[in-house]
Amino acid sequence: MTGVTKGVEGMHRTGRRADPSSVRSWNEYAVVDALRTDGPQRITELVGSTGLSQATLAEVLRGLSDKGWADVGPARVSGPGRPSQMFSARTPVGLVLGIDIGPHSVRAVSTDLAGEPVRRAECVVADGEIRRDASPVHEAVSTVVAECTDDASEVWVTAFALSGTVDDGGRLARSVTLPAWEGHRPGDLLGECIQGITMADNDVRAALWAEHRVGVSRGHTEVVQIQLGRRPSMALLLGGVPRQGVHHIAGDLSMSALRPTSELRAWRSDADGIRDPVGHMVQAALDGDPAVLATVKDYTGQVAETLALAATLVDPSLVVVGGALTPLAHLFEDDLREYLATHAQIAPELGISQLDQFASAHGAALLASRDILSTLADPTTGLRPFTREAYTAGVGS
Repeated sequence: MTGVTKGVEGMHRTGRRADPSSVRSWNEYAVVDALRTDGPQRITELVGSTGLSQATLAEVLRGLSDKGWADVGPARVSGPGRPSQMFSARTPVGLVLGIDIGPHSVRAVSTDLAGEPVRRAECVVADGEIRRDASPVHEAVSTVVAECTDDASEVWVTAFALSGTVDDGGRLARSVTLPAWEGHRPGDLLGECIQGITMADNDVRAALWAEHRVGVSRGHTEVVQIQLGRRPSMALLLGGVPRQGVHHIAGDLSMSALRPTSELRAWRSDADGIRDPVGHMVQAALDGDPAVLATVKDYTGQVAETLALAATLVDPSLVVVGGALTPLAHLFEDDLREYLATHAQIAPELGISQLDQFASAHGAALLASRDILSTLADPTTGLRPFTREAYTAGVGS
């Protein structure tokens, strides 16, 4: 079989035979993939999962141990004969930070290098300050970084989730929420607060990745996700990979005629001076305000048209609804599901996000973990040592 399919997060499992000149690289990659995908295994189990001989595996595992990718655990007795050693994937000590900079707050999630959450923190920023200038955000970022880490030097990567278009160089190219940041890398603006390598991506794309790793779209590889708030936006997961598009604007609805036209008037109608007008409207809907309920129905009815078109073009197995309006899903999910069933040739499943306001920050951290693995592990060139120094060198090369 030829082609590439998704294996362990951040890595790719291949079905092609290794070229003789790169056999060792392919073997290393195959063993680490098996250990990270299927968990600790005896060498006899690795024979089955990798197709390698015991002699080859013994040599490969010694090299992986030296490079920091594999550990040998205590031997287990599984029957007559010598106890069998267990081999497992090793993850060095270190942290990844995901930081979501929104219009009213800064949220952060720290994870270990395997993507497991460690801490999270949120800091509210005065209304309008983020839009006008980058400097007021320094204190908020410093606060959440301090709350998420005991030692900032342990952070390998800080990944930012931003509202808007992020270009190939990690600069915010265009943003309604953060116009003062346009043309800048967040790491350059916040350098005093941040250590290690920095990267950036769109906040909805980051939330999509969080859903794929730990949310309702786990196990799906073809997904359309829409974030519902004042400015709805979409993100696409195609072949298990977040789709950016040629200009990094895949899913951006800001210029689309299909974007709901009523949201700005509705969210502002009785919320002047309120820091979080969407949250205000959500609470009003939960309290049964008939005018707000009608607005939600109108808004999500227009969203249904966009989702049906996206489902027709992409043919996903799942459509995910996330964002600020998910607490109101009970008011509109049946209508969305029915609309998809009658306007898509084969209706995808509809899922409602169960993740909270930290979804984009968590997703950014998970994208950074994925980048670490993809930088250090390659099926043709093999595995670099699993160290911060090797990762830094790999990013710079």
